[in-house]
Formats: sequence, structure tokens, C-alpha cells
Amino acid sequence: MIKLTIADATGHTELMVKADEVLEHLPEGAWIFAEGQLVNVDFDFNEVNEVTIMPQLVGGVHNKCSCNRPISKNADLCFVCKTDIKQ
Repeated sequence: MIKLTIADATGHTELMVKADEVLEHLPEGAWIFAEGQLVNVDFDFNEVNEVTIMPQLVGGVHNKCSCNRPISKNADLCFVCKTDIKQ
């Protein structure tokens, strides 16, 4: 079993899951860390004991989208609600 920690704007949730269940909990655009290392969806989760899923970080915050999420001043699209943000 893998300890899966899912972080979001409200805090985090911890679950115990099988390796083949990890991606079932993956929100679109989230980052996956296996044993503290950034990995992609093709990673073999059978080899680890801990996985953390986190929302992507946004650098260079300029303003907020209509969904009230921070957006980069160079962004064309909100990574949360997919709103077109042409600036």
C-alpha cells in the first residue's frame, strides 16, 4: 500500500491506496511527487511507499481569474477553470 497525500487549497487528504489506484485521484494539471521526486503519470508507483499530489504552483502572479485563482501575467488560460485570460 502507498500513503497518498493530496494537497489542495483547503489543506490535504491522506489515503492508503494500491499502486494502480494512484492516478484515479489525480486532478488535471496536478504535480505528482513520489518519495519527494517530481514524476510523470508513466511512473511505476509499485516502487514507492509515499506519493504526494499537489496543484501546480503559479509564479509571477499578476492578478486573479474570475474563479479567484492567481494567474501568471503571461498566462493565456487559467489552469483551474480553463478560462481564456488574454491580457
